[in-house]
Amino acid sequence: MEDSPSIETVYEAIYALYNQNTNPAEKQRASNWLNEMQKSVYAWKIADELLARKVDLNSYYLAAQTMRSKLQNSFHELPQDSHASLRDALLNHLSKLDDTTDGVIATQLCVALAHLALQMGSWKNAAVDIASRYNLLKTCFILELLTVLPEEVNSRTLRLGANRRSEIYAEFSDNLPAVNQLLELCLTSEANNNRIKIRSYKCFASWLNIRSVA
Repeated sequence: MEDSPSIETVYEAIYALYNQNTNPAEKQRASNWLNEMQKSVYAWKIADELLARKVDLNSYYLAAQTMRSKLQNSFHELPQDSHASLRDALLNHLSKLDDTTDGVIATQLCVALAHLALQMGSWKNAAVDIASRYNLLKTCFILELLTVLPEEVNSRTLRLGANRRSEIYAEFSDNLPAVNQLLELCLTSEANNNRIKIRSYKCFASWLNIRSVA
């Protein structure tokens, strides 16, 4: 894909892929085209715009999935001076999620931000930063972010070197008190919310590996 496609062209391909009335050959062409788009360097901007527009569920899901995939496989495409703006954009997208948001989309965005945090060496104490956003992000999404952070450190699909992993474990060890404090706050303030309680315990279990390493 030599040139960046217009956002309208992207929507047309998404519609063709998911529309039940589209013939099989056209669906396959749309699928192939979208796959190539997701692999291109233009996918970063396109995914961000689709996330901002939130036109429909299909485009919203594709955008979240694309962002997660790009951060997992193509982080090297980004110049270092763009990392902070991408982080801020993802946090902004996450701040707009609510209880009506499809769970798969929320998970994709949380994993995407976790992958960014793990690869972005300049984002120091990401876990503490995320925990400090208690009043800006919904509690359930903060807990999901903090849950996937330690889970993804040893992901086979994420290209982290041994030195970076060691650096992350040392930082996470320092971040444990802040994470524990947040979990205690969640369990106290949301004592009657079983969903939050379950997520809090799941987050605690995810950080047990950090405790054992520490």
